[in-house]
Amino acid sequence: MDAGAAQERGKAEEERQKLAVQKAATGAVELCRRAAETARLAGADELATAETAGLAAETRARGSG
Repeated sequence: MDAGAAQERGKAEEERQKLAVQKAATGAVELCRRAAETARLAGADELATAETAGLAAETRARGSG
């Protein structure tokens, strides 16, 4: 094997490693995006639950009054 071929293989390996890092970073960003969306939806559900509980309490209070 000559030095030129070894250098080319080294460059190719370096490029493969860069692509693997980019792919992993893209995956991490997507996971974070999904986690944020899940948290947003959970917050919206909690708000709706609280509003429903408030309306139910108001209805009970009117019925008791």
